[in-house]
Amino acid sequence: MDDNTALVESMLDGSDDYLIGRNIFNQMFVDDHKKDQEIHPRSGDHASDYKQPFQGDWRYCFRKSILQEFYMYEDEVLSPKRIRINKLGWYIHVMLQRLIKQSGRAIEIEKTHIHPKFGIYYTPDAVMYLRELVGEEHVVVEFKSMNKSSYEKATEYHFNNALKAHPDAYKQLQIYLYLSGLKKGLIFLYCKDNSDFHYYVVDYDPLFMEPYIERIETRLKLKIIFESKNGLLPKKVCQDADVTRAKSCPVRELCFMKNYIERSPFLRKTSHGLQQNASLIHEDNHEQE
Repeated sequence: MDDNTALVESMLDGSDDYLIGRNIFNQMFVDDHKKDQEIHPRSGDHASDYKQPFQGDWRYCFRKSILQEFYMYEDEVLSPKRIRINKLGWYIHVMLQRLIKQSGRAIEIEKTHIHPKFGIYYTPDAVMYLRELVGEEHVVVEFKSMNKSSYEKATEYHFNNALKAHPDAYKQLQIYLYLSGLKKGLIFLYCKDNSDFHYYVVDYDPLFMEPYIERIETRLKLKIIFESKNGLLPKKVCQDADVTRAKSCPVRELCFMKNYIERSPFLRKTSHGLQQNASLIHEDNHEQE
């Protein structure tokens, strides 16, 4: 229980009833999240995974990536708070995507593509027409919602620098531009607290992308090795199953099994379908159920 919740409960009569109510509503969020995972399970090789660090305990893990593509595993368990935050971000995406669609500027909204060479799934938030702003017909758009403090820090100190303002969005956008072959992108920051917004026009940067392209090409080589050499996996990143990173890893059990034979019962028997993310398409499908 956080300090604010404890303070509120100390000021209320019948605090047990208050906790019961919180649990009921939190369970609604958890159940909704489970339903989304069942309908649109995440599997395969996703572009967003490639933006992870190159150094440190949380660096990109080739082993995890291969395991997630070829084996069945339990999704990471998220706290109700994280689910609530993600859901709010989802609906902000839906709102902005609907605006683009209704404006007539949408070329595509949250359409999942598979790169023909690398087999990577990538799903830009939107691709839209913005010729009068950037001089290109097709512009990849990446939305990011932020709290007021983060938003003000980003836009005040890095008004014209997208990489410093939101490194995560910048990396993801560059990877999308590389995979799609498009040359212009736009990062759209949206403040959750006061609805202010700021945007950055971004050019594809081949120099910035060099280490990420090397990572993508290495991953393809490791996939080919896995398929041709009886499930041979890349080396582990985690020293053992009890380190912090391993404890939160969805493929932890698979990773620390002895060999391919022990993992074989968990091999996927069917190919993965296209994932739908937090999107206008996803929301429209909900409305039709």
